[in-house]
Amino acid sequence: MQFDFPFKPYESQLEVMNFIYDNIISNKNSIVESPTGTGKSLIIRAIILKYLQNQTQFVQASTQIPLWILQQSQQLKQQQASNSRNEINEIIQSIRQIAYFPPDTVQNQLNVILSSNNIDINIQEHIESLLSYQYQPQHKQVIFASKTHTQLQQFTQNLNDLTSSTLSSRDFYCIHPTKDIEDIDLFCKNTVCKHRKPENLLRILKKTVGRNYNREELKDIGLETSGCPYYSSRIQANLSEVVLITHQQLDESFNENAILIIDEAHNLQEQITERFTADVSVLDIVKMSFQLEKYLEKQRQFLKLEHIRSIEVIKQQLFQVLRFIQAQSSPAVSGSILGAQLKQFKLDRMIQQDIDLYISNRFVHRTRDSQDEKVQYRVLSLLQLINNVDVLDKFIFCSSFDNSIQLPDNYQSYNYVKVFGKILNFKIKLSHLQPILSLKYKNVTCLGGTIRPFVSFERLFDIQFETLAVGHVIQPGQLKLSVVSRMNNSEFKFVKENQNSCVFKGLLENIVKLRKGLPREQNMIVFLPSYGVLNGIKSICAGIGLINEQNDNLNDNTKNDTQNDTQNKEEMTFTFEKPKTPLSFYETAIKQYKMHILFGVATASLAEGIDFKNDACRLLLIVGIPFMNPSDPFVVEKMKINPNFCLEKAFRSVNQCVGRSIRWAGDWAKVMLVDSRYKGYLNWVSDWITKNGYQEEEFE
Repeated sequence: MQFDFPFKPYESQLEVMNFIYDNIISNKNSIVESPTGTGKSLIIRAIILKYLQNQTQFVQASTQIPLWILQQSQQLKQQQASNSRNEINEIIQSIRQIAYFPPDTVQNQLNVILSSNNIDINIQEHIESLLSYQYQPQHKQVIFASKTHTQLQQFTQNLNDLTSSTLSSRDFYCIHPTKDIEDIDLFCKNTVCKHRKPENLLRILKKTVGRNYNREELKDIGLETSGCPYYSSRIQANLSEVVLITHQQLDESFNENAILIIDEAHNLQEQITERFTADVSVLDIVKMSFQLEKYLEKQRQFLKLEHIRSIEVIKQQLFQVLRFIQAQSSPAVSGSILGAQLKQFKLDRMIQQDIDLYISNRFVHRTRDSQDEKVQYRVLSLLQLINNVDVLDKFIFCSSFDNSIQLPDNYQSYNYVKVFGKILNFKIKLSHLQPILSLKYKNVTCLGGTIRPFVSFERLFDIQFETLAVGHVIQPGQLKLSVVSRMNNSEFKFVKENQNSCVFKGLLENIVKLRKGLPREQNMIVFLPSYGVLNGIKSICAGIGLINEQNDNLNDNTKNDTQNDTQNKEEMTFTFEKPKTPLSFYETAIKQYKMHILFGVATASLAEGIDFKNDACRLLLIVGIPFMNPSDPFVVEKMKINPNFCLEKAFRSVNQCVGRSIRWAGDWAKVMLVDSRYKGYLNWVSDWITKNGYQEEEFE
């Protein structure tokens, strides 16, 4: 089978393309494990082009201008003062029958509509209906999902010959100057916003339809045209061949006739778990109860009875949650025992309608304390999970003491504080042990670098899959693997008991020695098992070299001079990963410094977010094995369901880390696994990494 590929594909690439495309044609779902750096973006592009190329069978007279556009253009030209209800209904029905039509046709007609510069107010409702996203596209369409918008933006570079639309949240796209961030969904739906006026939507569509813009560019055009980027992106999505979304948007309702391709699918397990997890403090619950009580005291006489009832129901449910927490004698309870206790405290009562009424009437905004904007959303997420149908047998409830929680002064006299004071410093977590993501698409394809064992991944969905695993495109010798099993003449296991300043110092000395043995232009990356270890290493680095901090202004002349002096003296420079730091910061550090070591965490974003190709990473160290805390109640329960849970999760991270260093067929690197336990776990390392064996090494 022929695919549009920029060069002759490798055998493994061709195998993936044929496997996925055959399954799409046969209406079967696919899971493919293909190592990082094997050209998955090009593979996905080729499959999309192949799928979309036979467009004619889905096109409804593509050279003809859609009826609704002709009617609208004609009415605007004539500047009709009014339209009969029958005519409006006819046009609304016509938009629902739209099939695919070329973007240039839309753009030309939008120009005609806008040329009059006089949109009669009597037909604004009519235009609003035309642009209200009330139909499912009839043409072939692909939904492409990846983990982040940065990855989506990178992928759009492959789509120059296709029409695409990037969907993002209302919060990001909103250009209204007085928006309320916390209630953005309700604000957007219920507010008469000038940016949603039909003429403004048409104006932004004129500039964007048929062209591929990322979400930042679309927002800039919205500011320029005064048209809403959020709603225009939804309209344009119906006219596009490829719709780009993040993993967080997978459960939103899009075109069910489309095929869905999920890249970076190995991240889904953790993301789905987070979606079915509520993590709050007892103080959060007390705060929300306090806020509701104060609000009812002041506003009860002005509220509707149904609103008073919904607030009272939620308030009573919070009280029962606190009683339930107070009664716990163990740090965790799950399964049928949890279900029985929830029933005992009447928490099996379904109150989702009351929660919906509370949210839809903006009571989150009305009742909240201005200093605690997000408290109620955290607590409501807990109440919503308690209403989940699986909560009585498939959830786990965990509680833990946290002495960092501080009670505000104005809550000291609150009666709940007196009643529940002994548990105020507790954090609680309610989490689904076996969450499932339901996807309603014509076909689903999942691709990732480290997905196996497939059976563990398939548990996340309620559909059946065909599976395929392929090797890397590199040749033998391009990846050298070693296991460092000894340090200071004794076996080295980097377990919690060994994670102390003395061991950190010994590790750092060996790491610096390895870096000095590399050419200056070749970079070195070290992945550590946790942020605790990273901070421990960082604390002893200051005396060895310059620490490149996240908040440094690299354009500051003084700091640049300092950095230049450092480079002239050939001093060592360290950059440490920090949560929520833009990945571009690390890319800049690698390019700017020569004698440089980048430290990351094996389970954090650096292990996935950047292509460290060529000299960006010639030596990669993974220190220790990033196992989860085996005493964590959630982990204990997951291990009962899947005894390999910790191994799967840890080595999925390890394999992802290794994939950072080999990014294309001509790349090469050395990988060092620094922990003697790796020798017993090599069967959990991806085959393409271990197929040429390994050598043992020792640190001094």
